Amino acid sequence: MGVKQLHEKNQQKQWIDTVVWWITIFVSSVFSIYTLPFISGKFDIYKFFTLSYGLGRIEEAGLHILRNVRLWQVHSVCALVYVVISPLQFNSTWRNKHLLMHRRLGYVHAFFTVVASITGGWMMVKDSEIGPLGLVLNRIVSPWCIITLVLSINAARRKDLQSHRRWMLRSATIGYGLVYTRFLPGLISLMFFCTMDTALECSFFIVWVVNPLLLEIYIQMYLTDATKKRATKSIPQQEAKIET
Repeated sequence: MGVKQLHEKNQQKQWIDTVVWWITIFVSSVFSIYTLPFISGKFDIYKFFTLSYGLGRIEEAGLHILRNVRLWQVHSVCALVYVVISPLQFNSTWRNKHLLMHRRLGYVHAFFTVVASITGGWMMVKDSEIGPLGLVLNRIVSPWCIITLVLSINAARRKDLQSHRRWMLRSATIGYGLVYTRFLPGLISLMFFCTMDTALECSFFIVWVVNPLLLEIYIQMYLTDATKKRATKSIPQQEAKIET
């Protein structure tokens, strides 16, 4: 790859990173406000955010939360911490200036990710309003979110920062996918004039199938080449050590 092509590729990567980061900031800000009624247990507010209310079943709206309100509060607190810390952790400028803080917040971030995944993906899902597709995908992606998180931490401990970043992005794709499912159904329903049930199923497919695929394309296009170059450069160095 020539110097000009490499420069253009770096510019494309920076543009993508900037756009995605600002989307993350916007979604995190809105979602932080969204979590507050669940944390405080304000039934008169959070019932309006349910699928039942959107479908016109006013008498059922929020009852599945009311029956498990403590669990929902724990899950919502974890989700709030997750979306507050994540934008900082993925900001390269802040990360490079505050490496120690990045490391410490990483463990805090990991703890709340695990608790949110267990409470949301396994303990609460059986009483949720999601359909069969969402139920199946929840059972799959929640463990995957934790597995990729563990792989990311192990890579960081080995000082393999490129692998650390790739696995952390995969984990965050699942984490933020759950956040997107709170907003996408209403948007899909308005755009395509479909029912909320159908919109919810479509949103699960988008955030947990399409979104991870797009991430893998990004990783292969913008993160893999740099890793291969470093590996190639390290081979002559290793050979030189063997000869000496």
